[in-house]
Amino acid sequence: QAFLDSLTVEPGSVIMVNINGRDVLVMNALTSITGDFQADNVNTLIEVDLTELQSIGGNIDIQGDLSMTTLNLPALTNVAGSVNVQGDPSLSAVEISGITDIGGNFPLIGTAATIINVGALHQVAGSVPIDDNQDATAIDAGSLTSAGSVDISNNIAATTIDVGGLTTVVGSVDITGDSSVTSVAVGSLTSAGSVNIADDSAATVINVGSLTSTSGSVDIIDNASATTIDVSSLAGAGSVDISGNSSVTAINVGSLTSTTGAVTISDDTAATSVALTTLGSAGSVTITGDTDAATIDAGALTTVTGDVTIDGNGGATVNVGSLTNVSGDVAIVSTGTGTFAAGNNTQVAGSTTIT
Repeated sequence: QAFLDSLTVEPGSVIMVNINGRDVLVMNALTSITGDFQADNVNTLIEVDLTELQSIGGNIDIQGDLSMTTLNLPALTNVAGSVNVQGDPSLSAVEISGITDIGGNFPLIGTAATIINVGALHQVAGSVPIDDNQDATAIDAGSLTSAGSVDISNNIAATTIDVGGLTTVVGSVDITGDSSVTSVAVGSLTSAGSVNIADDSAATVINVGSLTSTSGSVDIIDNASATTIDVSSLAGAGSVDISGNSSVTAINVGSLTSTTGAVTISDDTAATSVALTTLGSAGSVTITGDTDAATIDAGALTTVTGDVTIDGNGGATVNVGSLTNVSGDVAIVSTGTGTFAAGNNTQVAGSTTIT
């Protein structure tokens, strides 16, 4: 232990192995590691305490340590590689709140931590999966601005998830199955490969109001308590699916101009209006089961390469007044007293059903 206490700089790597039953690793003078820090599958390990460590040139791997309860790296700011913390089911205290930059991936999966604080984290070059931490009541990544992808899922006790600073994600943003979180706020996000917010059953507000474009899908599905869903800036996407949000009172994607794939607005049973007012073209359009809808406005829609299905929306007034070309079928069915307006000289390659 005297040697470990005296070590300030490690020019290579630090690798913890099962030897002599050691259950605590303390290196309180160590400030930097040029290579990796690794403690994988060390069954006796309970605590890692590196209070002065500031930087790592390689990776951190803390995986499969079944007895580990404490990871204490309070001074750490920069990791050139990845930070892998997963499969440590007893790990209840994770102190990595000073990290600002991670050059690789940052999986934090399957711990017993009650608070996950990475509030100083600014950017991650790779993926950020924070998943299956079932005791975590709060997840703070509020300073994170950019990442390769972000997945915060199945943290079932978390009432607060803060990714409010996130602006750019190259890949996907997935916030799903966090069944206790009361709001999902990624209100600064402007671009992403795709966005999936689903099964956050206690969230009353879903805010992606700054999102302007995705190359992939925007799916906001089965968030049963959400009364407000803000996608008001979204102009372009591969596809859009806003469905099964049974408490939302209005669906407004009024900036959306085009999708190459499907637009689906279905089973949002409390929504009194569906506004797709600037949508000009889509792969297909499905608006069904919005039983309280009084108005469905897709008045700028001209071209659909697939089907148009508008059905089961009560007595809604339906406006597709500019529709000129549909490569598939058109089915517009009203069960109430609503009216229907379509464009002159509309060409439909498939069948047409209007009742």
